Amino acid sequence: MKLLRIKITDPEGFRSLPCGFEHHFRTEWSLQEELAKPGGFAPFVCAGPNGSGKSNLLEALAAIFYQLELQRVRRSFLPTALLNNEASNTPSAFELEYLIKLPVEALPEPKRYAHVRVSKAHGASPQMHWLNPDRFAAMGEGLASDGLCSERERAFLLPEYVLGYSSGENEILSLPFFKMRFVQFDEYWKCLKEQLPYPGRPETRLAYLDNGFSQAILLCNLLFQDDTTLQPFREDVGIEALQEFRIILRRRIPITQEQLATFASEDQNQRQSLNDIVSSNPALRAETDDGGVTRYHLNLMHLLQGDDKSSLILSALKRCATLSYADDATDTLVLDYWVNDATRKAFRKISTTHHWPCSRLFRFC
Repeated sequence: MKLLRIKITDPEGFRSLPCGFEHHFRTEWSLQEELAKPGGFAPFVCAGPNGSGKSNLLEALAAIFYQLELQRVRRSFLPTALLNNEASNTPSAFELEYLIKLPVEALPEPKRYAHVRVSKAHGASPQMHWLNPDRFAAMGEGLASDGLCSERERAFLLPEYVLGYSSGENEILSLPFFKMRFVQFDEYWKCLKEQLPYPGRPETRLAYLDNGFSQAILLCNLLFQDDTTLQPFREDVGIEALQEFRIILRRRIPITQEQLATFASEDQNQRQSLNDIVSSNPALRAETDDGGVTRYHLNLMHLLQGDDKSSLILSALKRCATLSYADDATDTLVLDYWVNDATRKAFRKISTTHHWPCSRLFRFC
């Protein structure tokens, strides 16, 4: 994906960006130079002194993709608090243009990029338009006469993931990402309560990596990068190679009686005691100590486990492990890996099958 232009048309502006603020990420000359290259990473670097608006520009981008993601996820899982304060945390009107590579390997390289414009008027929902569909007649079928994208086109004209990263703590930039985590958790919580099937997919399109992911990012680099890329680790840091690593997954969390009561049947004619609720849901457990005090726990991994042949992420991680065992003392699942070519191949397959960026496979560490 190559960002081209952003414009804030919100009458109130957005953060320090006034109404009418417009920024072009690439000149036509630099864009053509990038497109002429067969591949490689061509980042846009946003640099400037403190207070110049770097974070506000990045937050505007994150907020725009947050609004687009809200249109994709099931609205029934959106917390009321997030639904009511969208306007205060996102621009109410904007324009964004970018190029995104189409998933058609047979197309000639110079013509593989779709030109997309995302726009939102004040008080309206975001709209997506495909500006050059005439070059891709086979994929552009179903577009409206003005290029308005359908759900089918939106699926491949939006980036697969929007990754945010901060080496420290940037609470403003992280807000759109964390709000989407709440939406995803609400969906999973509903499935746990109502014993519904869960698709097992990772989080939503927005993924945020902060300083808490530093070890996971290092691990992924050591696991996947080639010898040339890892040369500075050997020469400057003294890390020769990755030999083994461990993933520890916490299985259960304690819940209060009030939280347990939310798992009761919604049938008004069916009155359930706390013990009835526990016995009716396999994700719940009650334990009574010697003093007669009963404590309740919820298995947060219940819908992510599956059997030995399941494609669920937890089952796949266990199959890849050299050794795995449950530690009842800490109520955790421990997965140990000896690193060799088979381990690398297995993890690449997991990340491809589940469409998870490699750095997110270790979120449970």
